[in-house]
Amino acid sequence: MKTHYATVLLIFLVITPLMVFSQKELGYDVEIGGYFATNSTLPYWMQVNQFGVPPDSPNTALLKQRFYSKNDSLKRFLDFDYGLELNVLSGNQTAIRLTEAYIQPKLGAFHLMLGRKKQVHGIGDSTLSSGSMTWSGNTQPLPEAQIGISEYQKLVFNWFYFKGHLSHGWFQEQTYVKDYFLHQKSLYFRIGKNNATVKLYGGILHSAQWGGTPKYEILENDTKTVNGKFPSDWFTFKQVFFPKEAIVDTTLGYSNFEVENRFGAHIGQVDFAAEINTNSFTILGYRQIPIETGRTIGSLSNLDDGVYGLSFMSKKEHTFLQKLVIEYLFTMNQHSYQGLIARLLNIPPKDYMNDAFLFNHQQYYDGWTYNGRTIGSPFLIPQNEIRTERKINNDFVFINNNRIRALYFGFNGKINDVDLTLRTSFSNNYGAISLPTKPAAQNSYFFQASIPLKRFGGSFKTSIALDQGNLIYDNYGVNVAFCKSW
Repeated sequence: MKTHYATVLLIFLVITPLMVFSQKELGYDVEIGGYFATNSTLPYWMQVNQFGVPPDSPNTALLKQRFYSKNDSLKRFLDFDYGLELNVLSGNQTAIRLTEAYIQPKLGAFHLMLGRKKQVHGIGDSTLSSGSMTWSGNTQPLPEAQIGISEYQKLVFNWFYFKGHLSHGWFQEQTYVKDYFLHQKSLYFRIGKNNATVKLYGGILHSAQWGGTPKYEILENDTKTVNGKFPSDWFTFKQVFFPKEAIVDTTLGYSNFEVENRFGAHIGQVDFAAEINTNSFTILGYRQIPIETGRTIGSLSNLDDGVYGLSFMSKKEHTFLQKLVIEYLFTMNQHSYQGLIARLLNIPPKDYMNDAFLFNHQQYYDGWTYNGRTIGSPFLIPQNEIRTERKINNDFVFINNNRIRALYFGFNGKINDVDLTLRTSFSNNYGAISLPTKPAAQNSYFFQASIPLKRFGGSFKTSIALDQGNLIYDNYGVNVAFCKSW
């Protein structure tokens, strides 16, 4: 807790002069409320994709405060953004969580971000999605140093645009490994001007875990470490940046595991999307394909895996239907068979039966998680959150349920001034490629109403959620809160 206070004080000392220098208006949001449930945890859609804000346990009160720079219409060449979000939990769980604390100076189209910032990467619906394939906002943001171009910029032609970013982050101490790093980069393209009726998108997101020290016992004949650590020198960083197979001549002094596989644990996604804009609505269709260790691009063996999404958004302010999102998640392939496209193109089965075991790794036993939560699609639930009879007897597999078929519906609408949100999901879960289980059906529901309270200048928010199925325990929960913005 002392660390949080020191961090908050440091952020305030940095942000205060930036507020004066940038002359941007300060925004302040506050939320006070409580969470209640019939189980020892909150229902699924009440806790996921919220950047680690809700408590882990029900019957807990939450006081959330957020300070941030408001956007304005001025186009300054030199600008600053900043944000600080502090959450105080009291009740069954007592804690202070710093879910956002960043400064972001901007120079023209470029930005430099330092700290924790709520971000979702990939092409898809930004507010109502079930979660981007590999970076969904399902966990507390990692501390990062990031440089990039956040808005699409023209490249050569007036109809061709691009954006991207490069990040170095810190995983800090996790359950099985400590002091390891995040490497992440993205590059996205768009065909179509800002006001075009039809726009086409495509791009790639690459993330990797590297460096650090395992906390688990190292066996005498272990081939995964050198002197009890994972490599973190400049040669390793180069291998992580360009995830190709290392040349044996240059890898003396490194473990056999890195040389035979890749340096670090790699995960990524390839994105494609098409957007239609009219005066009345916007339709976005998108596709997110997971990559493990760079194999997907070369073999095309699991192109059927990933997220299939369709988003409809109304541009009319007072219509009942504001937004509708339909998504389908499929992760049954994972290189266990040749996908349809690979067969049609007669591509040699390079990675056939070379199972990916999505979101897990044989060095980084925490898998693709941070602080116990999945970084990617929340449908891939960590083992400690599923029913006891569905778990496998292996302490070093963090996400053993990663073969999934899931259908998701998200709805946002208005009745007068009351804002309504509905999320429903129906999934069948099959364990893992090498650790199959009997199919488990899981249904989860969430409904939220936000009612304006004009007399108090804020709003009353109430949510109910329900879980029913064979993957996680049945649960029912309620959240009530008062929210106000300045």
